Order: sequence, then structure tokens, then C-alpha cells
Amino acid sequence: MPITQKEGEEDVIEISDLQGGYSDCQVLHGISLKVPEGCITTIIGPNGCGKSTLLKTIARYLPAFSGSICCNGKDIAQYSRKEFARIVSILPQWREAPFITVERLVLYGRFPHLSFARKITERDAEICRQAMMDTGTLNMREKDIRELSGGERQRVYLAMTLAQDSEYLLLDEPTTYLDIAQKYEIMELICRICATGKSIVMTLHDLPLAFAYSDRVAVMEGGRICCCGTPQAVLESGTVDRVFSVESHCVNVAGNMEYVFLPAYSKG
Repeated sequence: MPITQKEGEEDVIEISDLQGGYSDCQVLHGISLKVPEGCITTIIGPNGCGKSTLLKTIARYLPAFSGSICCNGKDIAQYSRKEFARIVSILPQWREAPFITVERLVLYGRFPHLSFARKITERDAEICRQAMMDTGTLNMREKDIRELSGGERQRVYLAMTLAQDSEYLLLDEPTTYLDIAQKYEIMELICRICATGKSIVMTLHDLPLAFAYSDRVAVMEGGRICCCGTPQAVLESGTVDRVFSVESHCVNVAGNMEYVFLPAYSKG
């Protein structure tokens, strides 16, 4: 079921005038964004607009050129690597498949919480087991990750991200490779995770899913955020229609609001 808008939440990640990108190419131009606590914030935009680059910069995979990113009121650069990994986890869009079993890979998510000896406790093992159950990967725990389909691998990497048990989850296209039924299963799971109090920032290409399952939607264009707000407010602004060259519609289906996006037809 699509979630409803939450009110009165505090901002836990605050991005101010962020400039960033790669050593030879600036991609982000003055990004400012506030991520509310315990909400799903989804970033949408055309290919190449900077969505993944923004997530990688928040996750400290890429350095910021200038501006600031604060998490819980503290600049992310001030956290130690292990401390930051306990607070923020990321599911990248692309990963190479290592020579490892599913269960062992999911256990990697617990590394930020382990002692120097990296001893896996019963609690660590139970958290990983629950993550595999939630993502439907428990029955493949002994398989080599390279034997799995793209959709199965995606669910395994999501299980590893959940096992990290961080406060904030950054999910870059979490429904990649999944069929339509699996996409809805993963989105429902993301909603349940958010309901436990975690804050989620994700990117999605699937506009209907983005609008149906998000508390806030941010639209990116050319490395900038051109609109941000509740799904309804963003839809009514006309920004999505302009940026994606679509005609957007909101319809009531069996008591739920569903979002439909059609190609914009030439008016003569």
C-alpha cells in the first residue's frame, strides 16, 4: 500500500550549496536539500542529471568540491570511517559479483559493528538472517553470488545493506533488474524499514513507484534540484511534465492514489 505523508519530522541530513562530481568533471551545481527524519525521500530526474553522483557524495564515495553535508548536525567529514558506516549505508546501482556465498556477503554488512577481531556474534548472525528473510534470499544463502540472476543479486545486496542496520539508507535504483512483482515487494519492504524510524534517500527511474511510495520527491535537472516537496505538490507544480516531457495524472484506484505518466503529445 502506498504510504501517506508524514508531518512534523525533523531534518536529519542537510545539504547546503553542494558542488561536486569527478576530478575532471563537475556534475553537481549548488545542491541544497533537507532530508526529513523517518521519511522516504526519492530523487528523480533524467539520465545523467547527477542522481547517483549526489548519493555517492552523501556516502563519502566522492569528495565535495565545496558546500556542506551535515548528518545529525555534524559535517560528514568529521565522522571516522567506521562511525560513519554505522550511521549511513548505501546500495550502489552497480557492483561487481565477487567469489563469495550469499550468506557471507550479507555478513559483510555487520563489519562496521564488529570488534577489532571481527568476531560474528549470535546477534550479528540473527540480524543477517532476518535481512535475508526480509529480502527473500534466505533460501539461496549457500549459493555463490555469481550463480544468481541480476534480480537475485540485487536483493542480496539489499540484504547486506539492511544487515548494516544504519540510521540512514541511501538506495541507488533499488528496483534495478527486478520484475514488476518484485519491484512492489521491495518497495513495500522499504516502507516497512522506514516505519521502524530509519530515514531513506533513494533514486528511482520508475516515476509511478517514486510518487506512490515517497514522502518527498526531489526533481533533478542538469545537476541541480529544481523542485522538491510532497508527491502531490511536485506533481501539481508541472515540473515533472516539463523535465520528462510527459503528461502526469493522479487517479483514485480502489481508494488509493495512483500516478500515471503518459508521453506528451505534440499539440499541432
